[in-house]
Amino acid sequence: MNFKSVIVAAALAASALPAMATTVTVYTDKAAWLSAVGGAPVQTEDFSDNTLVSGLTITTSTGNIGDGVLHDLVAPSLSTTFDYTPNLIGLGGNFDLSPGGPGVGLQLTLLNGSSLNFTVPTEIDPNYTGQFFGIVSSDAFSSLRLSSGTHQASAETYNLDNLVLAAVPEPETYAMLLAGLGLVAVAKRRKAKAA
Repeated sequence: MNFKSVIVAAALAASALPAMATTVTVYTDKAAWLSAVGGAPVQTEDFSDNTLVSGLTITTSTGNIGDGVLHDLVAPSLSTTFDYTPNLIGLGGNFDLSPGGPGVGLQLTLLNGSSLNFTVPTEIDPNYTGQFFGIVSSDAFSSLRLSSGTHQASAETYNLDNLVLAAVPEPETYAMLLAGLGLVAVAKRRKAKAA
């Protein structure tokens, strides 16, 4: 079987694989979260000033940055969206849901254009008072939306500090890897013919 046939067979086999369902793992320990994201590049936004880390935008109707945290409110008609370029596999931070008293909690939804719209089954509980809450997804996402949770109340006021973002390698990285492997295969083939 020649090299071209192997590549065609691999492509056909990969296209025949069934689509996998998105899985999200929740972490309440930052060290465990860091271990789970492995070698992914991680950035931290500490909200010490109004300049966000490169690639991050936050869209909120009521939020503001001050005193080293993001102060925000979600309600049935209000949500906050964190967008990041490049895509992410994980996101977490220290969430304090106590500033406004007992609230509805926070629901997280992962988004990536039209290809992903996944609501994380575990909400951030309204009793969080600065503990770490993080997620790692099997699918890349470009946005995370925080919206009202399901607890009995009308809204949720929260503070967020030490937001951590775990990026996935950009597709160009994979393309370069495949191109490099292809060049190695061609060089090896030429060397074998010369011998």
